[in-house]
Amino acid sequence: MSSLRKTNVWLIGSTALLATVLGLLAAMNPAYGLGGLVVVFGLAAFVRSGAIAVCGFAATTYFEIIGAYLGESLSPIKIAGGALIVFAALSLVLTRRGHGASSTVGAPTTARNAGPGWREHPLLIALLVGFVAWALTSAAWATNVEQVRVLGTRLVTDALIFLAIPVFLHTTRQLRALGWTILCGGVASVLLGTALGANLGGRAIGTFADPNEYAAALVASTAIGLALAETTPSTLSCWAGRVMSATCLLGVIQSGSRGGLLAVFVAFFVLLVTARGRERVRMTGGLLVAAATGAAWLGLTPNGSAILARVTDPDSSGRSVLWRVAVRMYEQNPVTGVGLGNYPVLSRHYLQGDIEHLELFLRAPRVVHSTPLELLAELGTIGALLYYGFVVACLLAGTRALRLARRAGRTQLVGVIRGVFAAACAMFATTIFLSGQYQELTWVLLATCLAALAIARRADAIDAAAAALEAELVPEHLELDAPATEPGAALLAPADPPRPTIPA
Repeated sequence: MSSLRKTNVWLIGSTALLATVLGLLAAMNPAYGLGGLVVVFGLAAFVRSGAIAVCGFAATTYFEIIGAYLGESLSPIKIAGGALIVFAALSLVLTRRGHGASSTVGAPTTARNAGPGWREHPLLIALLVGFVAWALTSAAWATNVEQVRVLGTRLVTDALIFLAIPVFLHTTRQLRALGWTILCGGVASVLLGTALGANLGGRAIGTFADPNEYAAALVASTAIGLALAETTPSTLSCWAGRVMSATCLLGVIQSGSRGGLLAVFVAFFVLLVTARGRERVRMTGGLLVAAATGAAWLGLTPNGSAILARVTDPDSSGRSVLWRVAVRMYEQNPVTGVGLGNYPVLSRHYLQGDIEHLELFLRAPRVVHSTPLELLAELGTIGALLYYGFVVACLLAGTRALRLARRAGRTQLVGVIRGVFAAACAMFATTIFLSGQYQELTWVLLATCLAALAIARRADAIDAAAAALEAELVPEHLELDAPATEPGAALLAPADPPRPTIPA
């Protein structure tokens, strides 16, 4: 039997076996069948390039509403996140055993032996592990242990995803692919939400369940899109990035989120501060046009006027009441807090006579809607310090990556790092009005800062090695370091005297 026929037989047999297994899983439970299919596609993407798996997971974070319709067991974020963690663990095991896992993840020659970027940051990893451990330990003093178990499981998953992403991101091209994926995810959320008329109380929600989370995700898309558009070599891609960023910005405005609008200003400010030369001039002009367009839409259209009235309304829809209760809870438990996820459970016990909006605590207890206050109330000073220490360490890694990429002269790498860094800062600005410590996109951006630093360090090391090699190869007698002569000095110098000729 020829080798081609043998290959066809194996292919047909494997496909039939796979179809049978998926069919049996679907017969047992449709969720198992769908999960198995996703795992198969994820494994195929992993074999081609691990970065595809990262981009796929980032894309699922923009379609949160699918999990609400299909149920938690069919949540695409959970399935994609679990597959990403498994693939990362498999890649690390194969790399350790020397089975050439670098070719599996599609890394180029210069990055084949590169390990995850987090290996060089023991303090950052210690802060992450400490925060997760402290959150899980809060079950010892929490009133509702089940809440600690549920949210602790989600927190552990987010931490594992954070560690998995740098395993697969090794090149500038992969970083930019992730950036374009985030931008396309934001645009798709806006367009689908507009087509379906998805809104909550007149506020656009896109493919999310909450307008504030929708706005936070779109701000990240806007920041990354603007940075990518300014550093792409193609004119068509440049204008496509600008239009897509404007679409995401319109979605932020339509959401009527105060935190989203604050995050837009933070993102614009970071993009301007990190720009240089003509880059800053172009960015300033683009941001001014975007701001003027948004202001015109708010002031001249009926929908815009309604959104503007809501944003400027002093009534915070009960958020200030939630904050006051969180402060009281922290004041009575300043060190340890009341336990992970226990604010909604215990908030009714901290009510006093001046509290309004009692339905927020009695009928359907709400979370704090502010990440800093929620962390202080639930995990105390220790938990808040561990979490924000970890966040600051990741953002510092992003600033170092940007500095190294500029020194190495990698324009496209600089662009994507600026976008990711601005998006991360903007996402944390939204957490003032949003409980966003569990948002998967936030963890993706923090992990990308770490991966970008590893890539920038390799680029800087390559340039340094090339310069050292060039210095070794240049002959010493060329005296390249000698001072250059003045222009025209050779013309003014006296001619050499004629050599005497020796008669034959």
